[in-house]
Amino acid sequence: MATKINYAEEITGKVTNLYSNLLTIKLELENRNKEISELKSKIESLQSDIENKKNEVELKNKEITNVKSEVTVVRLQNSKLNSEIIKYTNENSELKREIHTLKEASDKLQTDKNALEEALNAMNLKVIELENTINDLRETREEVEGEGL
Repeated sequence: MATKINYAEEITGKVTNLYSNLLTIKLELENRNKEISELKSKIESLQSDIENKKNEVELKNKEITNVKSEVTVVRLQNSKLNSEIIKYTNENSELKREIHTLKEASDKLQTDKNALEEALNAMNLKVIELENTINDLRETREEVEGEGL
C-alpha cells in the first residue's frame, strides 16, 4: 500500500508540477499576447503615421507640380518679354537713327533759315536804301521842279 501511496503522491507531485508549469506557460502566453497586442497597436499607429506622411508627400508633390507649372508659365512669359525687349530695343535703335537723321535735317534747315534771314535782312536794307534813294530823288525832283517854276 505504501507503494500505491508513494505512487499516488508521485503522480500527484508530477500533476502538480505539470499544472504549475501550465500556469507558468499560461502566464507567459498572456504576457506574450499582451506584448503582441501592444506591438499590434504600435504597428497600427505607425501604419497610420506612414499613411499620413504618404498623404503629406502627395500634397507636397502636387504643390511642387503646381510650382513647376507656375515656373514654366513665368519662363514662357519671361521669354515673351525678352522677345519684346529685343523688338523694342531694335525699334528704339531705329528711332534713334531716325531722330539723328531728323536732327541733321533740322540743323541743315536751321542753317538755311539763318541764311535766308540774313538774305532777307540784306534785302530789307536794300529796300530801305532804295526807298531812301527814291525819297532823295523825289526831293531832288521837287526842288528841280520848284526851281523851274
